Amino acid sequence: MGYCLRRLVLILILIKALPGYGAFHRQNIQRLPRFSSEEQLPEAIYYNPAIIGLIDAPVLGGQYTDLFNLRSLRQQSGVLGLPTAIGGFGLGILQFGDEQYREQTFSMLYGFGLTGSARVGIALHTYRLTIRQYGQTGTYGVDLGAHWQVSPQLEWELAYANINQAHLQRPGELLPQQIYAAMQYTPLRTLTGHAYLVHELGFPVRYGVGLAYRPLEWIEVAVNFITVPLRGNIGINLHWRFLHLYYVVSSHSELPFTHRFGLLFTF
Repeated sequence: MGYCLRRLVLILILIKALPGYGAFHRQNIQRLPRFSSEEQLPEAIYYNPAIIGLIDAPVLGGQYTDLFNLRSLRQQSGVLGLPTAIGGFGLGILQFGDEQYREQTFSMLYGFGLTGSARVGIALHTYRLTIRQYGQTGTYGVDLGAHWQVSPQLEWELAYANINQAHLQRPGELLPQQIYAAMQYTPLRTLTGHAYLVHELGFPVRYGVGLAYRPLEWIEVAVNFITVPLRGNIGINLHWRFLHLYYVVSSHSELPFTHRFGLLFTF
């Protein structure tokens, strides 16, 4: 159950456009989900609430994940976000597991800019765990995040998941506390490199590095590698006007492949 609970982190993303911060715009939404998340393409929108400063339009998205080709580990999620004059707001839902063991997460997010290049965000989650023949339990979690646009080419971000040390009462298990730190560097318009670490308190630090390449305006291909255990991800992202489609396949040193499919709409 510890592994499953570590997958409970869900951060929703929505973005408010800030004056003087036009380096990221609607066409570049496909750039967002690739360096915060160890899953690389689809799930970065769930990791750092401060990323809400990077798009300027409403977002509606969904994702399906087939973890290790096991029916009991399938995951579905959805996200809706709206920018407003006082900041970005988001709502999302995630479901993991099957009728025997099921985790459900509902999330609310708010973020705003401190300056033209720095922004912070907070995410609130409610968790519900259902185990057949054992009943249900639940709790809530709080995440904080920050993002800094150092230069047009360089970005830094930091996030802390479950900062309130939430735990499930009935199973008596503490939800994972995780610290994320990431850097993204874009030397060319068509090429981006990223490096990050994920530290789940009480466990070894995981490191990741990768590259993303855009051979054409409407397509992006990305790869990355992660330690503990060693894994590799290959993803492709297609976008046309308001529609963005992505697919990621992830390897594992001991388990079958994981497949992720998703889409995002911008309005």
